[in-house]
Amino acid sequence: MIDKIHNSEFDRKRLEELSIDCKNCRGICCVDLFFAKMDGFPADKCAGKVCRFLGEDCRCLIHEELSKRKLHGCQTYDCIGAGQRVAGMFPAEEKQENMEEIFHKMFLLHEMLWYLTEACSITVDEKKKEMIKIMMDEIDLIRELEVKVFLKRNLDELKQKVDRYLKDVSKEVMERFPIARKKEKQMDYMGKNLKGKDLSGMDFSMSFLIAANLCNTNLTGTNFLGADMRDTNISGADLRESVFLTQMQVNGAKGDEKTLLPRWIKRPSTW
Repeated sequence: MIDKIHNSEFDRKRLEELSIDCKNCRGICCVDLFFAKMDGFPADKCAGKVCRFLGEDCRCLIHEELSKRKLHGCQTYDCIGAGQRVAGMFPAEEKQENMEEIFHKMFLLHEMLWYLTEACSITVDEKKKEMIKIMMDEIDLIRELEVKVFLKRNLDELKQKVDRYLKDVSKEVMERFPIARKKEKQMDYMGKNLKGKDLSGMDFSMSFLIAANLCNTNLTGTNFLGADMRDTNISGADLRESVFLTQMQVNGAKGDEKTLLPRWIKRPSTW
């Protein structure tokens, strides 16, 4: 039977809020992000320049052709709900300056919320859980700030605090896997073949897993915080109780119908 790492389910309301809703976003990511053709986007594009495939209705003109055109970057990207949140801050007809900075800050806040929501479902330390909820409340207040005040808000201290708690919760998980804890931390797994291995409790945080083979692996308690999972083969892998996995990481990986995902991660349509 699979080990239970998450003691409670994600906050469903929070999950909905941190899910992309492109129809209410106005194509913000297609304007404010830097794109590189080599990363699977239509062309090299500087931040602030409108993608040539963004229609006047703020819809992608080639959305149905992304797979055919091999635009994996477009298919992978996930703003964690920051796009529609920023779009909702302004009337549709209003041209907003500093949109790139606003979007970047909102994305960072949503990323912190995603990780904290999961951390809250993992930790068994009630005091730690309470502090995590306080940080989430602080982020919610920042998201409600008037635009001028929002832009001036420095997030460095909050980010450092969040990182400390994520590190603490990660250690809490690793304590359950003494064998994995004794293994030396590595950063580069690019192209490495780990097929069929028991990788439960492994610390892959901030590691390069590009094109690594994790096919048919047990990834219970495996930490993917900030890992680069582009083209990582997770076919047949069990990620149901892996930790700090994001939708964008899964979107960028290669899975199949046998890949087992956490309840809060959607199965990519490209698999």
